[in-house]
Amino acid sequence: VTNIKRDGMWRFSKKGIQLVLPEFYSRALKWAYPKMNITTFTAERVLNVLSEDSVDAFELRKNMVFKGTTFFGNGTIENGVGEKGETAFVLENAEASFLLEEDHKYYDVSVWMDQTFISNPDFCPEVENFYHRCQQQIDKFKQFWPARCSEWMTLNLDPAFGIQCNDVRIWSNSHPYPKKNGNLLESIITEVMWEETIRKG
Repeated sequence: VTNIKRDGMWRFSKKGIQLVLPEFYSRALKWAYPKMNITTFTAERVLNVLSEDSVDAFELRKNMVFKGTTFFGNGTIENGVGEKGETAFVLENAEASFLLEEDHKYYDVSVWMDQTFISNPDFCPEVENFYHRCQQQIDKFKQFWPARCSEWMTLNLDPAFGIQCNDVRIWSNSHPYPKKNGNLLESIITEVMWEETIRKG
């Protein structure tokens, strides 16, 4: 399968994993970055790196998780940290550099991880359109397969639990806000890890 029509949520894994949106573009939409996507060729390359048992692949995975969740002090103090050379754990470092050395076997993957996308208020209705398309399949065409259409509701339709995207902000940050492919991929890996190894024991 090289293309999936996303009018609903597809069930292709255990429910616990599926609920954290492990599919790349679904996660991008949930964060309200509809321009973030991945080609079939790149997806194959990334999946191979994530599963490969080698030193080079381990270095890339370690670099992704460490850079994506570590704040590096630059001399500006914020919330008590920020001295030059100081590091602290954060849920996401949107300014991280995921680049490896140019002679590294997986430098090309790290370049893809380092690609930046910028939030935009115009993306909010674009994301919400996925909700309308999903719901249309149920209401108008009486399809049985779409599910969880409400995942794509934004603040406009669901002020309490919708995707936090409006004319002013994207989740807890103001527009324009950057996000990298590496940030998104790291969040998928981390949440699946929590689901499979920590919550389930």
